[in-house]
Amino acid sequence: MKDDLLILNTLGRRRLPRLLPVIILGAAAITLVVISHGSLIFRIGRVEYGDVVYHRFSRSAGYWLRWLLCLELFWAAVVLRGPFSKRSKCRYTIGMLRVSERRIFLLCCLFNVLVYLLIWASLCCAAVIIGKTLNAAGAFGTSPQALYAEYMLDGYMQQFVPMDNVPVTVSMILFMVSMGLLSARDFAVNMKGKPGALQLFAVLIFMWTGAAFGAGVHIVGWLVLSAIMFMLAVGSVWFSMMDLSRGTNVEVDDGE
Repeated sequence: MKDDLLILNTLGRRRLPRLLPVIILGAAAITLVVISHGSLIFRIGRVEYGDVVYHRFSRSAGYWLRWLLCLELFWAAVVLRGPFSKRSKCRYTIGMLRVSERRIFLLCCLFNVLVYLLIWASLCCAAVIIGKTLNAAGAFGTSPQALYAEYMLDGYMQQFVPMDNVPVTVSMILFMVSMGLLSARDFAVNMKGKPGALQLFAVLIFMWTGAAFGAGVHIVGWLVLSAIMFMLAVGSVWFSMMDLSRGTNVEVDDGE
């Protein structure tokens, strides 16, 4: 148990200082921007035809929340892949512990999964704060139906309002867990001196599905995709773990 806590503490000290500021500042920034804007819809450019006004560019707050999530996922992917160098302090510190490689790998999986769930949870908190603040300010009108139609039914926003759409919430959790598992798998591959970028590929898939999901269509396809990614992530982690040693780690060179 002491070694487990030491490994998690080492991972946290090496990675959280680069992750937490981005996670916290990102959620705070988008919350401040949307609340100060006073509306969930951002419109840029006006074209008038008589009494009719068209907007050249119109995007919802949920759209920007999703793109912020993509940026944070990319940054987390870069940080959590870990160092390639065998001389890195993180690798050397963990390597000094007399524990198996599989045990280190499983703890890395746990840590990375918690990081990705934290990223999603921070934006969920931002979405809830935005909705309650604008509702209290009367931005949605007076009827509960207007609030629901304006806020909850937005295709993007449903990803950040937990339990409003249970299947979407479950699929988002599965996706974040998959990202954590894939990042741990990439870390294990990098530790062996090989390139690994499965989690970056997963982020690209997430971005690719954005247009259809945001339009409120093909939600079933997104749910199926999340389930498939989760199964692939579990399979990838399983095969990676089979390549790791179950014995005591004795591969440390004190000269490094």
